[in-house]
Amino acid sequence: MPVGVLFAFLAYASFSVADALIKATGPAMSVFEIAFFTTSLSIIPAMLTKRGERWRDLYKLQHPRLVHLRCATAIASTACVMFAFTHIPFADVYAIGFLTPIMVTLLGVLVLKEHVALHRWLLLIISFLGVVLVIRPGVRELQLGHLAIFISVFLGGITTIILRHVAPRERRVSLVGLQVLYSGIINGLLMIPFFVMPSLEQMAVFLGIGLLGGPAACC
Repeated sequence: MPVGVLFAFLAYASFSVADALIKATGPAMSVFEIAFFTTSLSIIPAMLTKRGERWRDLYKLQHPRLVHLRCATAIASTACVMFAFTHIPFADVYAIGFLTPIMVTLLGVLVLKEHVALHRWLLLIISFLGVVLVIRPGVRELQLGHLAIFISVFLGGITTIILRHVAPRERRVSLVGLQVLYSGIINGLLMIPFFVMPSLEQMAVFLGIGLLGGPAACC
């Protein structure tokens, strides 16, 4: 098994557990407050695994516009996902989220000029039909949470494509650190009007999400 496949599996497993913890938090807090605490705490495992890179090189970028754009799309996508997790069934979020590989493939062909074999297109079409079967648009009413996760799929595709383009030439400390920094600032400001003091149990959940999400992002 290729090492990249193993890392991807571990990342998605960690994200799945973190998603379940977010769902458990429920709508008691705004998505901005949840994102602030979970993203800020995710820097802990990243700090322990920076592999000799220096934090003072955070802004030494080869593609500053693309890196900052990736931060913006990642932060917006995370907010949409958290809103969806706390407002619609877990199964619906994951079903629509499975459209992300399709979006990444399409953007990879259009932006990165990648070649995709016919059998892979067929598999993606089958995946899309599976999502339609689960969501059943037109048969039942779709909520704002469904729209949020659709937006997240689009933004997540952009985030992934940018990462694939800039990752070979950018420091990991920049890719991870800047996103955490901007997320903390933006979500910290947006959560102020809706701030609710987290309980010790909720802080423990946020810490668990951060410890799971940090290594998953590094993978």
